[in-house]
Amino acid sequence: MIVSKSWPMDTPRDRVIKTLHHVPADRIPIDFAASRVTGIHGLTYNALAARLGIQSEGARIYDVPQMLAAPEQTLITYFKSDVVQLHRLVPAPAIGFRIDRFRKGTLPDGTSAFFPYDYQPRKDSEENLVVWNERDVAIYKMPKDGFYFSRIHNRLGHAESVNDIDNFDFHEFVPGEMEWLRKESIRLRDTGFAVLGQFGGNFFERGNRLFGMEKFLIMLVTEERMVHHFMERLTEAAIEDFDNYREAVGDRVDIIQLNDDLGSQEGPLISPDLYTKLIKPYQKRLYRHIRETTRMHLFLHSCGGIFEFIPHLIDIGVEILNPVQYTARGMDPVRLKREFGEDLTFWGGGCDAQKVLQHGTPAEVRKETARMIDILCPGGGFVFSQVHNLQPCTPPENIIAMFEVIEERNGYTTG
Repeated sequence: MIVSKSWPMDTPRDRVIKTLHHVPADRIPIDFAASRVTGIHGLTYNALAARLGIQSEGARIYDVPQMLAAPEQTLITYFKSDVVQLHRLVPAPAIGFRIDRFRKGTLPDGTSAFFPYDYQPRKDSEENLVVWNERDVAIYKMPKDGFYFSRIHNRLGHAESVNDIDNFDFHEFVPGEMEWLRKESIRLRDTGFAVLGQFGGNFFERGNRLFGMEKFLIMLVTEERMVHHFMERLTEAAIEDFDNYREAVGDRVDIIQLNDDLGSQEGPLISPDLYTKLIKPYQKRLYRHIRETTRMHLFLHSCGGIFEFIPHLIDIGVEILNPVQYTARGMDPVRLKREFGEDLTFWGGGCDAQKVLQHGTPAEVRKETARMIDILCPGGGFVFSQVHNLQPCTPPENIIAMFEVIEERNGYTTG
């Protein structure tokens, strides 16, 4: 099915906004690497640019833990993307690298890349790359021959009481960040693209990161008072941070992305009862505050099998769900569209990034992408992107094949 061309061409921003309101647009909007959860690994970025014959300076790594590349305008244009990202000055606050200055370096395959200026990892005795904080504590590690950094330090792993929580600063913005956001949001607003901002607002996921996943999961069952205290403090800081963010960006951000991974490949990470008692009330306070004080559309990234949580997410104000991990247990896309398609925009789900894109043939990618478009597109409320970030070792031919399908459905040709 080719999208109808019976109305005038929309601007990229209009196209996205119409889709979020389930109003027909001139074509399906596209997100090419416009967020930290629809992104592209630096290795894959360089390989894709080379395969397309596009002149590139090399991947600009803005998210160090995930080694994600900020796409250059040439690739944004090539893939007809409708969305651009308003980057945080420190996109991954826990690791702390500012992106206002870059230095040239190389990726493991020898191709050129640019890294945040203050990113200077050291190798340990086993040749692993290690990032250290200002107190000389090892906080992130990339195994030798690895692709990503993993967290190896939990900043509240020592916490035993509410006093330990009270002594922790939950705010995430760094000095100078509000002015950075103000200037960047003005620049991006003038481009005509839909602007997606990344705020944070994690609750369950932040607990896992700060305490360590094992400790936090145990706390949810055995330390209810301490968890509530943690959530209260977290919520207060998040609302204050968001108010500062909103003041800096004004009405120039269209979509605000929050993250809270609630699922795994096998289903929910916690029971619905624990979620509704210990997580949902705090998400609700922040999400409702965002919806009541801005016109930003609320985008939630939550990986895995989260079907049981989706009615709750709609109830507390989520408008956009990502990554639509339809290969996880309980995430049948037909059922998702049927039961939640009127209330949610599905942002992602265009093709499985774990198996099909990484290990399939271009023909298999084309077939799977066409299937997912046919399921998620009818009735609107669908922004095209693959399921989560484009991983290292994803063949460029498969990425191109995926986008060729959306080109055909939209009735145009890239380039």
